[in-house]
Amino acid sequence: MDRAVQVAYGGTMTTDRPSNDWNWIQDDVGRKNDGYDGHSPQKARWSLIPWWILENVVRVLTAGASEHGDRGWLTLPNGRERIEDAFMRHWASYKRGELHDPKTREHPLDHCLTNLIMLRDLDRK
Repeated sequence: MDRAVQVAYGGTMTTDRPSNDWNWIQDDVGRKNDGYDGHSPQKARWSLIPWWILENVVRVLTAGASEHGDRGWLTLPNGRERIEDAFMRHWASYKRGELHDPKTREHPLDHCLTNLIMLRDLDRK
């Protein structure tokens, strides 16, 4: 049975898989593309995003919002410096082999990705 699944950019895609099962997206990784695949080179291919990673980033953002408020990185005193410091702490914990942040229980690389998103958002302003 087909289901319309809401995707991050506000559109929908149809799938026969449950809407809460993101593992199926990984099934298509590495599949050989023989010829025309229907994608225009000018259009962003949202299907390439591994959605499970974004869900992890959202959990890190949610944890941060409880402490700093929604989108708190935009008004954080010395925000850029503090975010860069946080990135380096999480990167160092990843390099030490740690698998979970002690506070959020999320993977250190999910924190790194979140920090990079915050920095990119600050650059956009």
